[in-house]
Amino acid sequence: MGNLYRKTIATLSVVASLSVLVSTPTYAENPTSAPVAKESVAEKKEITLQEASKLAIWFMADNIKSNPDCIWNSETRIAQVTTLYDAEDTVTGYAVQFTKNETDNGYIVVSAMGDQNLIQEYAYEGTPLFNSITDGQFDKAYYVAPLTYAVKNGGGVFGLDDLSKKSVKIPPDKLKNQFKHNLNKLYNNKEALNKIRTVDFNLLPYMGFAGTASNASGYGGITDTTAYVNDKYGSGWTAAYYGTLQPNIYAHLLSDFEPNVNNCTLVGLTTIFEYYRTNSIMSSIPSSNSTLYSDVKKIASDKYGYTAVGGTPPLNISSIATDLMRKYGNTSGSSNSVYVWTWSTITDDIDRKRPLLCNINSGYYTNHTVVVVGYNAYSRNWYDNNKEFFKVYDGYTYSNRYIDWDEFSSTNGPYASFTHINP
Repeated sequence: MGNLYRKTIATLSVVASLSVLVSTPTYAENPTSAPVAKESVAEKKEITLQEASKLAIWFMADNIKSNPDCIWNSETRIAQVTTLYDAEDTVTGYAVQFTKNETDNGYIVVSAMGDQNLIQEYAYEGTPLFNSITDGQFDKAYYVAPLTYAVKNGGGVFGLDDLSKKSVKIPPDKLKNQFKHNLNKLYNNKEALNKIRTVDFNLLPYMGFAGTASNASGYGGITDTTAYVNDKYGSGWTAAYYGTLQPNIYAHLLSDFEPNVNNCTLVGLTTIFEYYRTNSIMSSIPSSNSTLYSDVKKIASDKYGYTAVGGTPPLNISSIATDLMRKYGNTSGSSNSVYVWTWSTITDDIDRKRPLLCNINSGYYTNHTVVVVGYNAYSRNWYDNNKEFFKVYDGYTYSNRYIDWDEFSSTNGPYASFTHINP
């Protein structure tokens, strides 16, 4: 993981840190002559996700100010917040992950309980340890002791073997919560907890733009283009034109076909050939999506270098599509990938009712293939250029996701190619 700097917090004076970060009167030190009854601060020891996000931002800001080695800066944004649990489904913490310029920029693990160290662990680079257990694919993440994680994936629970650091299945008793309630810490954290609950602090600047998923960054993660375009580019944008293949093309998750493998291109091809079958464009395609996926995988594995770990070499995607058409008796169909593209690369295919693949090697969808199923554009006045978006199925959700064309096609955008499939 490079020069990742990960640190667990043994002692941390969060109260002192917060007092220099907010423009409110500094709270007095805990009085020694007239101590407050400790039981009186135990009424609300649970910390919400919103409160944890505030604590993480304040800790990050203090770190930027006080630590010369800190690589967080004003461009660091929250990419995702993952709620962590124990075996009883009690919330034990929150992993606040950061991004900067479309690159992972570390994380902070915040306790869900006010009677613990509020900041449990942090790193300036990389992602939380639980992401390495099943390659980031999981249904639930567990956190039961410092640096002790597990994930639920499919029908099992997995952790990292202490010696090999490989993913292993673990028994349920390993998920027992090992955190001990500490009333002294709850008392010491009182001022910090009061501040995050009373100070008016807008998280939106750290959470991306309106109309985006919680992990959105750069060109991707957009869920509502109308909300997004009027937030990022200013108000006044209205719908200008659009094209879509929905509802005639279906979304699939990568895990619908195989869990824990790098199969985004295989699922993308399966999705497109299913579309050609259900819309009677190619009648010889198998009626079973499982069989169709197996055919795609066999061609990709036998001839074009696909592996479960490495995925599909992008230069070979069009050859896989062509071979698949030949297998199904289509001798005239063709496929080609283009590496120099324009907006019409997308609109021309969608207008001809042809989905296409977008193969991306950097940014929000690093080393990932998505299925392009539509586009839309917004206009504001005669002197502003239109704002365009293309609609994709990304394999991570059944919902639509959109990509900002301006961000995608800019000089800072990703390296990418588009694969046309013409039956």
